[in-house]
Amino acid sequence: MHFFWKDMDGRSGVEARRNYIRDYYREADAGIGRIVEEAGDDATVIVMSDHGHTGVHGAVYLNKWLVENGYMDFRTTFRQGLELLLLKVQRKFRRRFVKRRKFKEDEDQMTQIAARLLEKLEQGIRWSSTRAHAEPPGYIWICTKDRYPLGIVEPGEEYLRVREEIREGLAGLIDPDTGDPVFEAVLTKDQAFDGPAAADAPDLVVMCRAGFITEYGLRRNFVVGPSQGARFNGYHVMKGLFVAAGPELQKGTTIEGSRILDIAPTILHLLNLPVPPAMKGSVLADAFVDGAIARRPVRIEKVPVKFTPSSKGEVERESIEQSLRDLGYM
Repeated sequence: MHFFWKDMDGRSGVEARRNYIRDYYREADAGIGRIVEEAGDDATVIVMSDHGHTGVHGAVYLNKWLVENGYMDFRTTFRQGLELLLLKVQRKFRRRFVKRRKFKEDEDQMTQIAARLLEKLEQGIRWSSTRAHAEPPGYIWICTKDRYPLGIVEPGEEYLRVREEIREGLAGLIDPDTGDPVFEAVLTKDQAFDGPAAADAPDLVVMCRAGFITEYGLRRNFVVGPSQGARFNGYHVMKGLFVAAGPELQKGTTIEGSRILDIAPTILHLLNLPVPPAMKGSVLADAFVDGAIARRPVRIEKVPVKFTPSSKGEVERESIEQSLRDLGYM
């Protein structure tokens, strides 16, 4: 989806890849069909996604904006510039000319090259005079003294002032072709997150308008512009998919206003299990046939949870983080 959208919508002009995405989903649909058939008519089936997808035509370079507006101090030496150029040439060469039979080996080497590129870019940041930086997928971190060893922003009033300045500035970025804002919203951490780990969340989160993607390089001569050279040519949109069928569920009904937070409570109720009171979201009562909820009311009960930390926890964490890095999320 990220890499073949331009083939599906015809932008690339490569006819041989036009149906890659459609063929993949046909295969997935056939596989789901076999599972549903084996499960029988009494099974309840849910197909859902946590986001949708669309084509990308524009890119917003967040760190470039931070540099141009005085929030990030980025300077490289002549040698660092040459090293960055060499790594970029190496990555482009391998993308274009390495044969497909060496794909796995090439994939590993590309990951190493990307990591070295990121390391070189970070070496150009002067942290002792940087107030904020950005990283995927649309996170802005403010370099406060209590969070960063070289942080320069005082917590409290100065932090709030800098955060609001950046929020207002990013919210005002527009698409040069249409004059529309490039972001649907620029959220503070208080608006975007809650829970026990909220203090560790990024300070701002940008939500791109459909068709735009955030990028983080500093070598472009624009902040908002075409997506050529961006990591992906297809990217996420907030609206996902929820399709369900089963003996207790309505047929041919569209549920309005459902949220991803409602899926877990709904599944718990379908399994005849209680919904913990701390769980966000509600059972999608409109999805059920008339009288189903009355006959079996939703139960809200505390559920004791035992958690045994895995001895392999650190290894698992590193594996997950590496997978996220490979996908471009870290």
